[in-house]
Amino acid sequence: PWMLVARSTFIYHYFASLPFIMILITYICSLFINTKRGWTAIKVFLVVAGILAFIFYPAWSGMVVSKNYIEYLKWLPDLWYF
Repeated sequence: PWMLVARSTFIYHYFASLPFIMILITYICSLFINTKRGWTAIKVFLVVAGILAFIFYPAWSGMVVSKNYIEYLKWLPDLWYF
């Protein structure tokens, strides 16, 4: 729900929904884990999530990086403000 808010939001706004997101992801993975195709989908999801976390970590953590790197991260320029 915080994604469509026009004003600035901070990481602590998302903490309240984090347990529910984790439970939902675990539940969905448990539905698909018994099939070979589902197991592959879970692996792909985890790899993509890991890669995105690695790419966006400098912006999330406030590391000092070049402006070009932050410009590279603006995949949705109308929604994301860095």
